[in-house]
Amino acid sequence: MSKAKETQQTATHTPGRWTYDFDGCPLGMVGYIIAPDPDGQHPEGIYVAEIDHDDDVGRFLSYEQHKANARRICAAVNACQGISTEALERGAVSKLLEALTARELQLREFIQWHHRNGVGYCEEIEDAWEQACNAIAEATADASPEPRKPIVIEVLGGVVQDVLNVPPGYQYEIKDYDNLKAENSDGGRAI
Repeated sequence: MSKAKETQQTATHTPGRWTYDFDGCPLGMVGYIIAPDPDGQHPEGIYVAEIDHDDDVGRFLSYEQHKANARRICAAVNACQGISTEALERGAVSKLLEALTARELQLREFIQWHHRNGVGYCEEIEDAWEQACNAIAEATADASPEPRKPIVIEVLGGVVQDVLNVPPGYQYEIKDYDNLKAENSDGGRAI
């Protein structure tokens, strides 16, 4: 095996909490991404990446864009501590968010059922549901949500024909007050 292939297979990213620095850079440089020195020889950290004023294809990014990109890189690396690069490449973070969203829905339905039916109370499950809700809200705070479609109830001749666009996890109940007398006079069945 060649040395290049061996290094490629065994090399890992620089560990530790990454930061960025945009102050006091030499001419032509905008900033640096810095990681702690694993050997401890450089207490100020080591440069993981240098940010040039222009990219390889000759387009210029603004200073603010460079800084925003460095911030994003550092945030992503720091947030993914403990998750392998291979898992990230396979979409582990989005899969975790999808799984958490599905579990939040199940917890919500479980809690709603218990409250509707007066069957006990479990503080731990409600705490878990609240934690899931908070984590999802935190993870998706900057994401623009899809516009919600209105819930449509189609009625023809006083009779509900269909209920459309009901989001997952929402339930609906139709109460037909026009037929209350008929239900009461015939043993609870609508006539």
